[in-house]
Amino acid sequence: MNTTPTPPAPIWTDALTLAAAELHHQTWTGHSGEQVTGEQTASHLDTVAALLTQHGWAAPHTTPSASSSIDIPDDESMTVKDMLRTLLRFARHLTEPGDPRLTFTDAMCKATATSDCDTRDVAGRVLNAILRARTGARFPHCHAWASRADRTWDDITGLLATGAHLARQHGPTTTDAPAPHLAA
Repeated sequence: MNTTPTPPAPIWTDALTLAAAELHHQTWTGHSGEQVTGEQTASHLDTVAALLTQHGWAAPHTTPSASSSIDIPDDESMTVKDMLRTLLRFARHLTEPGDPRLTFTDAMCKATATSDCDTRDVAGRVLNAILRARTGARFPHCHAWASRADRTWDDITGLLATGAHLARQHGPTTTDAPAPHLAA
């Protein structure tokens, strides 16, 4: 995997500045109650980008190819041999690997193989903050944003690069920071 961080594209720069101002301690705390570092978050987002690059991105408006489904005729005149041939072809189809491409959501989940659910959730919050800054919407969600029919590969990679950059620049550097209400 490429470990050189990709800087955000110019179209994301304003969103980066606004989102950085909005981040607070709770952004970096996972559902376990433990803090996730900026580097862990950035690494997760880099892994998502690498998975989408490696496997291909299944854009929301793409449809499976005709070969991904099989038509099973319901014809009473079929011979036993034809029926068995059709059933074997269908069974073979079910056991073949499907489309290797990943959706944005698939890649966010699959990236937890090298991180964890807390890191995935924090990465999502960072992306949501960027989208909030970029779109002006109060409650955007990165998964819904990524699944819009007009979303492009450049949109997806731009968001991921901006999120990784933001996390590295503004995220906590250690996981042992006390919660705000416990700090002296």
